[in-house]
Amino acid sequence: MRKICFLFFLSLSILLGITESSDVIQEDSAPIENVDTQKDISHPKIIYLRLLPLEKRDVYVGQTIEVKYSLLLFDNASLLESDFIFDDSKASKNIELLNPKSIWKRKADGSYENTFVYKIKGSNVNLPTLNIVALSKDGTYSDVDSVKGIHIDAIELGGEQYAKVLAKEFKVSQIKAKKYDDSNNIVIFQISAINSNLSDLKLPNIEKQGFSEGVVSKKGTQTGLFYCVVPADEETLSFTYFNLQKLSYENVQIPIHIQTDRVSTQSDLEPKNNFLIFSNFVLLFIILVGVACIIIFRKYKKIVIFLGLIVLGLVAYIVYGVFSITHIKVKKDAYVRILPTQNSTILQQMEAPLQVEVVGKHRDFYKIKIEDNRIGWVRKDECE
Repeated sequence: MRKICFLFFLSLSILLGITESSDVIQEDSAPIENVDTQKDISHPKIIYLRLLPLEKRDVYVGQTIEVKYSLLLFDNASLLESDFIFDDSKASKNIELLNPKSIWKRKADGSYENTFVYKIKGSNVNLPTLNIVALSKDGTYSDVDSVKGIHIDAIELGGEQYAKVLAKEFKVSQIKAKKYDDSNNIVIFQISAINSNLSDLKLPNIEKQGFSEGVVSKKGTQTGLFYCVVPADEETLSFTYFNLQKLSYENVQIPIHIQTDRVSTQSDLEPKNNFLIFSNFVLLFIILVGVACIIIFRKYKKIVIFLGLIVLGLVAYIVYGVFSITHIKVKKDAYVRILPTQNSTILQQMEAPLQVEVVGKHRDFYKIKIEDNRIGWVRKDECE
């Protein structure tokens, strides 16, 4: 009987211990279940980004294209940041993003739109992936959306006369041709093009060429003053560009008519100084008025003397301006350029200091006459 009671109480103790143990495990596991529940909480999506369809037309190497994106922000979310991701492939290196800081514009329907401009630099092209991050209204979480860049097969243009330029319109004006040296002439002309890559202009088979002061772009129109040095026996400068409206090559013919006055080389590249001419006429008019007043008031000695001094001063000023010749010394190793710009073709480099005549000025340059009556431009800081 004692054994039976002992076994009974032992069994009861074991059962009670297991129950208590079970309760402890459940209590310990409860917080873990709560943590997992927190991890499973999801936030509503507050940003949607999409790439708008591109125009269905051919794309050419050298061309600039516009790529538009549409963006939706919900629950008063704000745009936090945007990022372009270029992959390491050669196709991504064949494209250049020209306006990475372009601003998203809000439309009437509440959506946002942005236009990014790319320049196509090769035939095999991958647009970059665009990532956009938005921040919730209360700032507690952020949301991300992205659009993968598409692939573009661009058409490579070519031809012996092709000058690497595409444009909807291409015009040449203000053509000037001068003698450059005994074997070559210099041709200078103004170019105006619409929706073009004018800065890429490169005439075939010509070594010395370029824009004197770069290309200016304004409201879809590109302009620049272009120069090139061609053989003296050439009578026409010929090249082609690709017309984006006609989708065909257009030939450009520039006649070369040499002006024989070598002293005036590059003299007409700058506008005429109409103000100087006008001011001289004004001074002459004042002198004539002064002389007339001297005759009228000849009885008044003091007035006559005063007016006479003024007239003599004005006459002396005009004579000095007309007949004075300024000379400067150009330093050794100074560069004499064709045009008054830093990027202009170099006419020659001075082997020794040389005294020259100054025939004009433009900003930081003197226009000088060197040996053989040639005209060039030299920086003021390269003169003594």
